[in-house]
Amino acid sequence: MTIAAMVSGLATRVSTIPSIGNRAFAYQPEQINPPTAICAVVGVEYDEDFSGIYSVDLGVLVIVSRADARSGQIQLYDYLESTGTSSVRAAVETEPTLSSSAADCRVLSAGSPQVITVGGQDYLGVEFVCRAMS
Repeated sequence: MTIAAMVSGLATRVSTIPSIGNRAFAYQPEQINPPTAICAVVGVEYDEDFSGIYSVDLGVLVIVSRADARSGQIQLYDYLESTGTSSVRAAVETEPTLSSSAADCRVLSAGSPQVITVGGQDYLGVEFVCRAMS
């Protein structure tokens, strides 16, 4: 189980959300076509219990168009739901081993919608924090 595999596994899980599909990335793309999800490492905690097991906090940044701020925010609220076909939490926790790259993964929290700039273009986005265990 590597950290790179965990990030890739998380992107695979998020890609199961129909509106995101193949626009879920395990790296920072130079350009995006929203809705898009970008998965990355937020932090690592080593040997929390001296057993050699470590936890990796992973971020999922979901980005939508800002062309119409109201509809963009409503779309982000769908991703924030705890269940449903657009739910990031449901997509991750349906298969919490992240394609066998982690012992377990849970969505811990999500921030509030905010303006995200990618490639000089403003979008709306929300970041989820997940914790994967090695």
